[in-house]
Amino acid sequence: MKIKDLKIGDKKVTIKVQVKKIGEIREFDRMGSKNRMATAIVEDESEEIDMPLFNDELDIVKEGDLIEVINGYVSEFNKIRQLRAGKYGKIEIVNPVEGKKDIKKVLKKKEPKKVVI
Repeated sequence: MKIKDLKIGDKKVTIKVQVKKIGEIREFDRMGSKNRMATAIVEDESEEIDMPLFNDELDIVKEGDLIEVINGYVSEFNKIRQLRAGKYGKIEIVNPVEGKKDIKKVLKKKEPKKVVI
């Protein structure tokens, strides 16, 4: 599956993408606890999509990382399509950032290192 194939409302999405950029981290209160959020731009060889990251994800996911979103879903926020891990999905770091990599070459590597978030 590629980003270009994702449609709003898709569920149980598993896809490998590279984190191109992580936006400014914003803090907010929700039900009495402090939370952090930033919108990342992730890409594959087909196109880019926004992906919100929250709390611990922001401590682990870095720009340039190749990640795999497992059991994620696609939604819309402010008329912009977003890929989300959500409550039932997870993000795995396939290749931690070691400098900027070409996504097309990285996706072809076999047996990548994984870190589960």
